[in-house]
Amino acid sequence: MPFMTTLQAKCHICRSNGEVWNLLGRPVEFCGGSGGGGGTNGEDYGGDTGDEPPRREPEVVLWALVVGACVSSVAMTPSPSLAKTPKDDDTSVSVIIPALNEAESIGATVRHLRNLEPAALEVIVVDGGSSDATPRLAAQAGAKVIRAKPDARGRARQMNLGASHASGDILCFVHADTCPPLDLVQVVGGVLTDTRVACGGFVPVIQHGDRTFWFISLHNVIKTYYPALFRPVSFFRGLRCLFGDQVMFCRRREFDAVGGFDARYKIMEDIDLCFRMHELPVVGHRRRRVRLVNRVVTTSGRRFEQWGNLKATILHLYLGFSWYFGASPEQLNRDYVKLYGDIR
Repeated sequence: MPFMTTLQAKCHICRSNGEVWNLLGRPVEFCGGSGGGGGTNGEDYGGDTGDEPPRREPEVVLWALVVGACVSSVAMTPSPSLAKTPKDDDTSVSVIIPALNEAESIGATVRHLRNLEPAALEVIVVDGGSSDATPRLAAQAGAKVIRAKPDARGRARQMNLGASHASGDILCFVHADTCPPLDLVQVVGGVLTDTRVACGGFVPVIQHGDRTFWFISLHNVIKTYYPALFRPVSFFRGLRCLFGDQVMFCRRREFDAVGGFDARYKIMEDIDLCFRMHELPVVGHRRRRVRLVNRVVTTSGRRFEQWGNLKATILHLYLGFSWYFGASPEQLNRDYVKLYGDIR
């Protein structure tokens, strides 16, 4: 698809007055939600404040074009809404949200997900022992709430628990402060009509208050293609690195086949899943593909507001390379607790 057409049709930015603008500065459908989706902490799963997306000044459109140009310069899967239309029986989607003390955002996130068109089969919130009103607000907004026992807490364990209670053929993992597109069900169903694809995710745009972190957002996209540097053969066979704030999705049967998320990890459980799903066999193909979909999701930048672009990027690189070069889950968890803390 031509670059400009892709941008015009598929990349949406929310405005505070309820309008949504694509990256060419033209209004499109409202994507809803509080805007956000960081949640990189195994004990801190997201939660920007407020129900209103931040205002985007006109010059942001120019920045968005720069980011879009970089994103579109690499191969991404065409948007399913412009390509295949999935069959109804292929699109029963269960949305799973791990949460801990997310009272300020969980209601808006669940309401947004309940307004998907077509609708998700269910929205499941797995609470990790919140001390605030997160479970009650999630239930009031229409989610099925599961309270994790102490030995089932932590983001990876909570997502596995949610998957075990899910009824859908497709599992979609959303952080508590993430705003996916309203046609999420159609998009993920369309991508997964390709039997070579094991899992997928979206292009994240990181926001906090009135600020959009374009540099970190661009780096998050670039990280998807790191296998080209370190595992070039696997890269050309379809391996990509996806992270939780990209709204990861996959078929339930393949999630079960690899044993779900590795519960030993407080961080990097998402990229670990990508590597293991890439190794799944498929008839006629040597490896399964991990796809980056050319649609935007907004995600919370509360950590980056405190850290800044440079520190956030260095921390991500350090933890990512530590995982890749064989750091144990215990070492990663210690580094993660020391470096991340709990920012709300």
